[in-house]
Amino acid sequence: MSYLKIKNVEKTFGKFKALNNINFEIERGEFICFLGPSGCGKTTLLRIIAGLENVDSGEIFLKDENITKKHPAKRNMSIVFQSYALFPNLTVGENIAYGMKNKKIPKDIIQKKIDESLELVGLRGQENKYPNELSGGQQQRVALARAISYSPDILLLDEPLSALDAKVREKLRNDIKNIQKKLGITTIMVTHDQEEALSMSDRIIVMDNAKIVQVGTPQDIYENPANNFIGDFIGKVNKFEINGTKVMARPEDISLADEQTDNFFMGTLESWEYMGSYYRLKVNKKNYIIEVDICRNKIAHIPLKKDQHIFLKVERTLGGGVEWS
Repeated sequence: MSYLKIKNVEKTFGKFKALNNINFEIERGEFICFLGPSGCGKTTLLRIIAGLENVDSGEIFLKDENITKKHPAKRNMSIVFQSYALFPNLTVGENIAYGMKNKKIPKDIIQKKIDESLELVGLRGQENKYPNELSGGQQQRVALARAISYSPDILLLDEPLSALDAKVREKLRNDIKNIQKKLGITTIMVTHDQEEALSMSDRIIVMDNAKIVQVGTPQDIYENPANNFIGDFIGKVNKFEINGTKVMARPEDISLADEQTDNFFMGTLESWEYMGSYYRLKVNKKNYIIEVDICRNKIAHIPLKKDQHIFLKVERTLGGGVEWS
C-alpha cells in the first residue's frame, strides 16, 4: 500500500497548463525530490499536496484516505518555505509553538517538543532569540524545527536552501537528510538544483512542461536519463564520433589514455579550468568540443598547453533514452 498517491491530477491557471495528468506514489519514510526548471509545475504540485491549491481534476490519497478536498489544517502536513516565513515579533520558541498552540496541545508537551526540535536542528539555547538576531541558515533551521515539532505525516520543503550561501547550504543539506532519516518522516522537497536532488533523495521525480518525465533513483536518472532534456538538465552529455561510431558520455566517464591503449582517441586541447579537486578540459575532436573531467592528481604531472594533442578513452557510455541530435 502506498503512503501518498497522486492520481490523474490536473491544474490550469487561466490558459496556462500548470500540471498535466500527474500520477505517482510515495512509500512511507521516503525522501522525494521534485526536480525541474522554473515553471515546470513542481511548486504547484507541492502546494496541491499541502492543500494550498485546489486541483481542477484528479485525486490525492494519504494512507488510503482521499484528502483531495480536505482543508490544509486537517492534512497533518508541514511545509518549509524558501523565505523561512517566521513571525518577526515572536521568539524562536514562540514561532515553533505557534502551530501547536492552535492544535490545543498541552503546554508541557509543547515545551518538550520545542526542546527536542531545537536539539535536532542544532539550535539548543536559542529559544528566546528573535528571527532578526539569527543568520539566514539559523532562521531556516527554526522553520525546520517548527515543521517537525508536531510530527507531521509528510514534511514538504519548497526550495528551502536556495536563499543560502554555498557553505551554509551544504551543511544544512546534510543536516536535513540526517534529521529526515532519524525521524523517518516522509519528505517531499522541491528544487531546481541537480546536486541537491542527487545527494538528498531516495527517488527523484523529474518534471518538465507540467508533466512528469522520469521517476527513479538518483543513480538511475543520472546514468540512464529517459530523454535528451533529462540528460542535459542533470549534468553534461558529450556527443561525438569515434571511428564512425556515435558516442555519448559524461565528462567524468572519459579518462586520459596512452597512445597504445585500446579504444583510445586523440583530440586537441582547446582550454582547461582548474576546479579544485579536478580539471575540466575542453578537447576538440574533428569539430566536436568534448568536456572531460580529470582528477587533479592524475593530471598534475602533465604540463598543459593549448593546441597540444591529448589521448583519451571512453570508460562508460550513457544509457537510457538520450538520443543523438
